Amino acid sequence: MADELKEKASKSLVWSLLDKIGQVVITFITGIITMRALTPHDYGLIGALALFVAISHICIESGFGLTLLRKESVSQKEYSAVFYFNIALGVTFYAILYFCAPLIADYFHQDELINLSRVLFLVLIINPMALVQHVMLRRNLKFKELTLASMGSVTGSLLITLILLQFTQSYWVLAIQQLTLAGAKVIILWILSPYKLTLKTSFSEIAPLFSFSLVLMLNSLITAFCNNIYSLLIGRHYSSIDLGHYSQSRKYSDIAPNTLHNCITSVSAPIFAKLNNELERQKRYMVKFIRLTGFAIAPTAIYLWVCIPDLISFALTTKWLPIVPYFRIFVLCMLFECMHYQLSNFFIIKGLKKVVLGIDTTKNIGLLLVAFICFTFFPKELDTLIMGYGILVCAIWIIDLFWLKKTMDYNPLKVIRDLAPYYILALIAGYETYRISLLELGLFLRIVIEGLGMFGTYLILCKLTGSKVLDDILEMVKKKKQD
Repeated sequence: MADELKEKASKSLVWSLLDKIGQVVITFITGIITMRALTPHDYGLIGALALFVAISHICIESGFGLTLLRKESVSQKEYSAVFYFNIALGVTFYAILYFCAPLIADYFHQDELINLSRVLFLVLIINPMALVQHVMLRRNLKFKELTLASMGSVTGSLLITLILLQFTQSYWVLAIQQLTLAGAKVIILWILSPYKLTLKTSFSEIAPLFSFSLVLMLNSLITAFCNNIYSLLIGRHYSSIDLGHYSQSRKYSDIAPNTLHNCITSVSAPIFAKLNNELERQKRYMVKFIRLTGFAIAPTAIYLWVCIPDLISFALTTKWLPIVPYFRIFVLCMLFECMHYQLSNFFIIKGLKKVVLGIDTTKNIGLLLVAFICFTFFPKELDTLIMGYGILVCAIWIIDLFWLKKTMDYNPLKVIRDLAPYYILALIAGYETYRISLLELGLFLRIVIEGLGMFGTYLILCKLTGSKVLDDILEMVKKKKQD
């Protein structure tokens, strides 16, 4: 049983890695193309709607995604009831926001937001249509199908974007891009994992799930509001260009931690769920996932901090260089946020809703407090606002470690010892990369040498110091080739 679970985890991790890396590559290519063609003002308008787009993702889950995942068995009637409930919830949200569009436009002083928001908010209805397939595939660790769906949708979105840019270069490209992405994923998931809905069901089928799911959904809604409070305030008190710079720096700095978090959590969540009654085995897997996270995120964060001016100049042109200071602060937040996301999901799998609610409430209060202090005493300094956010992220991570110790006796000092080698080696490699960045070379050549220098040096150092994570990855790759 242990060997079978380990083998499934390894295969799932490989497919999940392919999925997330593929998504990042294609999304990044799409982003480069659109950011070169469009302006910060266009992205500022989309950024103004970030809170409402975030609600669409919460609508997909409604708290039921993780709730169904942690159940030992789920009936067809329960799946159907969740499907109908989420569709109804999506339609309700869309109707409310449709009529609120003029108020949103008035708040941000942007009349274009009326029609833009009414089109973009259609994702609220589209996204919930794939929840059942997504949960079913994750429960059975069928990440190959999930990978195909994700890759197909981002590829379709890229093609539609290329076509649209031949006819218009405005914010409408970004809105239709998001709708295409959501719609394509729904269609592909229904093709790869057909599911027969049953009409013989009622919401009473999922009534026992409501107490846990409702807490998750309400908590997620509050968290989404607090996470986007900066966009709401910047959009209100600054120009759409400032909001565009802020939103894009936040978006692209989130790619690495979100990708790693989604990749590892998509595998760790079902494994932790299966081991809910085996604390020691859960702890061993937690140590592995923590080390893997540190191994991957540390060099990525340091590399981006050092090289981001060159990367932006080459990929996006110099018109986007104002995002560098914001981006660098957000990049340092990666080192803590990625861990926070994983531990929050672990606490949910364990059924510790009070712990999750307490941590998220603390973070939300902190976000509001930082926003109040910065907009009251430093109204013209966006750097200060983002630095305050970074300090808060670090504090929340410390709280996470406290609850991890209470949950499975994984001492915070032990966590830091497990992570420290990777952070130290990444800093050493980062210093060498910084020296490379000072060389008088062509921009493209310098970027290539920076990348090879950073990750090459880091991997060599890991090998010389006997990194267990690197050995496990090499062993997995070798076994995959033999298979």
